[in-house]
Amino acid sequence: MLAGTIRVHNISNAVSKSITGPTTLTAPTLGAQVVFAGASCSFYGLDVSADNGIVLEHNLTALNGSATLNGNVNNVSQARGTVVIHDGVALTAAAGELKLGRAAGLNASMSALGRAFLSATEGIHMHHSLVSVGIPGMKAVELIADADGKGKGAFVIDEGCKLDSNSNNLTITAKEVEVNGWLDSAAAPMIVQNSFRGQTFGLGGSQRPTLREQKEMFGSVMIQTTRMDLYVSNAQLARIRATGLQFGSVTSGLMLVDGVDETNATGVGMMTLYSGVSEVKFINAESSFTKGLTVHALNGVKMEQKVKSKGAPVLLNGGIGTIQIDKKMGLDTGGELLTIATDN
Repeated sequence: MLAGTIRVHNISNAVSKSITGPTTLTAPTLGAQVVFAGASCSFYGLDVSADNGIVLEHNLTALNGSATLNGNVNNVSQARGTVVIHDGVALTAAAGELKLGRAAGLNASMSALGRAFLSATEGIHMHHSLVSVGIPGMKAVELIADADGKGKGAFVIDEGCKLDSNSNNLTITAKEVEVNGWLDSAAAPMIVQNSFRGQTFGLGGSQRPTLREQKEMFGSVMIQTTRMDLYVSNAQLARIRATGLQFGSVTSGLMLVDGVDETNATGVGMMTLYSGVSEVKFINAESSFTKGLTVHALNGVKMEQKVKSKGAPVLLNGGIGTIQIDKKMGLDTGGELLTIATDN
């Protein structure tokens, strides 16, 4: 064992429950690691740092607080394996935030050796890259940033960092996402989905879309504005690579699509838009998709602006609503098959 290395074995909830507050484990000596081995470990909260990596051989849980893991405490440039997550291991902050790496530090990367599951209730913040080396197509990577669905958990990846699933399915569940770095599932699909029922989505443009509705209040007609909960701009979309990208789910709410442009959508493959309990609206500016488009919306699809697609078929499923295209607007499928389905 390297001098200064800390090995942690089988710290159960029954053992650690008498400790109120976070447990701090520090191994700053050159080459030292913190290794969680033997069996799953649970703590109230966690703050772990090491010079040469943190190794998770079994599940690690912060039951009542946040978990911070920094395996590059001495801030070595381009360090690799700063956190190593073994195949099938879950890293959980059951009542707080999960912070990975060091803010404003030199770019370093963590490794997932197979299937990886990261979960928190108050957000996941990636200050380091995370690269999977799991067998492509067999070892999914899943991140849940708002596990209790209370709307406090955002997924944030810092500029210069990359989340790379190595062509494995990548799923992100969050109240909000901030793609300042890169998301890459290569030859596998990616899903960005809601954490609570009815959560709204905005996609495209440079400003978060806002729903404007007329409401009668106190005998007067007033304009009520509602900002979308989860927003991915065109600039963020350009930093996503996938073979098929899905936004929303069967429980997500209203989705406003505002001028998705062809240049920024090139890397995501077929775009699938879900509004499982509401509708999908294309607003403000023309949207263009480079490899096909699928839309599923319980209460219909409304095109207030032109929509273009090419390279693959287009499916519009309006559920119990209607498919509506405003006057002088249109849908151009680039010669590909168009399928329209509604229950209305």
